[in-house]
Amino acid sequence: MSIKKIIDIGPKIEISKKIKFIDINRVGVKSKNYISLLLRNSKAGLVFYPVSYMTTSSIVAAYASHGLVIINLCKEKIFKTNEFISNVHYISKIKENNSSNLQKIANETFRNYKKNALNKTASLLINIIKNNKTK
Repeated sequence: MSIKKIIDIGPKIEISKKIKFIDINRVGVKSKNYISLLLRNSKAGLVFYPVSYMTTSSIVAAYASHGLVIINLCKEKIFKTNEFISNVHYISKIKENNSSNLQKIANETFRNYKKNALNKTASLLINIIKNNKTK
């Protein structure tokens, strides 16, 4: 995967010290439709926080729902959670990976996202509530 540019979406944060090898285009805060369009035309999404935060991150969910490879560049100890495993659901180091491996990671993350999507969780809760009312 060759990264041609980084688009920084949202409030300005200082990432230029962490990413020195490529130009960063800051677009700022934008509408969800605009962001979705950018993500549909992207290959990877960067995050900089501990793996345990990934399960509650709307940014990670947006990347996963758009089929992006998630790259977590957090320097804290990288470990596995029940939901996110390095080199299965995300990568933690940018290195020479073959594109088929990166595509497998993006596909697995998308599959995992769909499995845990909000509508599935809501349906499960509705069924539990209905079953409890009939008892």
